[in-house]
Amino acid sequence: MADGSSDSPSTECLSDPKDTPGNEGRSSEHENDAVAQDAESAGVADGDDPKTSKPKDPKKSKKRTAIICALAAVIIVVFLFSTHIICFHDWQDATCTEPETCSICGRTQGEPLGHAWSAATCTKPRTCKVCGATEGVALGHDPIGVTCTEDGTCSRCGATIKATGHRWTDATCTEPKTCLTCGATEGEPLGHTTSNGICERCGKEIYSTQSGSGDQVVSGISTGSDIYRVHFTNEGSSNFAVWAYDSTGSRDLLVNTIGGYDGRTLLLGTEPYSFEITSSGNWTYTIEPLGTTQQTSFSGSGDYVTDIFPATSGSWHFTHDGSSNFSVWVYTTDGRDLPVNTIGSYDGTKMLSIPSDSNAFFVITADGNWSIEPVS
Repeated sequence: MADGSSDSPSTECLSDPKDTPGNEGRSSEHENDAVAQDAESAGVADGDDPKTSKPKDPKKSKKRTAIICALAAVIIVVFLFSTHIICFHDWQDATCTEPETCSICGRTQGEPLGHAWSAATCTKPRTCKVCGATEGVALGHDPIGVTCTEDGTCSRCGATIKATGHRWTDATCTEPKTCLTCGATEGEPLGHTTSNGICERCGKEIYSTQSGSGDQVVSGISTGSDIYRVHFTNEGSSNFAVWAYDSTGSRDLLVNTIGGYDGRTLLLGTEPYSFEITSSGNWTYTIEPLGTTQQTSFSGSGDYVTDIFPATSGSWHFTHDGSSNFSVWVYTTDGRDLPVNTIGSYDGTKMLSIPSDSNAFFVITADGNWSIEPVS
């Protein structure tokens, strides 16, 4: 060139890579990487426009993290306490049956104290001195000297035990009102009520009932195969006697007294019977079979034949307050024995020998009150 300038391009004009051919794309990539680095260093989150988003404050971010952690800790603590995984125990004292127990979570420690028993008494069962719990039953009194009519005492505690009182059974056709405990009697037997040979009250068959006045002979008296007694009454004032004749011609003097009479005698022999009656007044008789009873003590007045009862060998006590003959026959499977035969009043004890498999009954002759009972 005429002015001396070079025709080659100026390096200043080519200093911008964008102006250099082929470097347009590289220049754009470098610019984007630079912007991204600036945004990251400034705290701009992904997805934010680095040209429009403001940089985040690191202090606020740490504060938010601390709050979240604190809330999580509170939630965990509440959960642990509410489910009793962690518990500040409130221990309740141990009892006789339970160990120390936490009132909050129910956890236990140690052992129960156990009962402190006091011994049972006559009126109270075994009792714990601490909690009042009971076990078993009261011992009950052990009475000494108590009867139906007399007070006694307890051998264990000394308390007074009242008399038990009589346990009366109702009077029957043949027995007065009788105490089941002591055998005492009250009143008189009811007697049979019959007009056809069968008692309307007890249902027993009364084989023969007869009444009359003065001296008579009654024949053709039939009975069954049981053991029988005859109940005689007399209203006359002179001699009253009854002879019994059986079919073999044997005879037995059933009654021989002066004046009024109301008693029972044993009828022995083979039927049919005949009665020869001597009397100055009205009289009656009723033939009845002996019954059975579990009673072993008897009392009454005048002549009597007891029911059949389960007797045992041993001592028996007899009393009588009359003035004439007092005799007692005892009949068993071995026959009969006469333990008592005296005149007037009597109070004594006799030994009776009763076969082990035998029942028994008494036949009493008396003109006063009498009693018979086994000695304990």
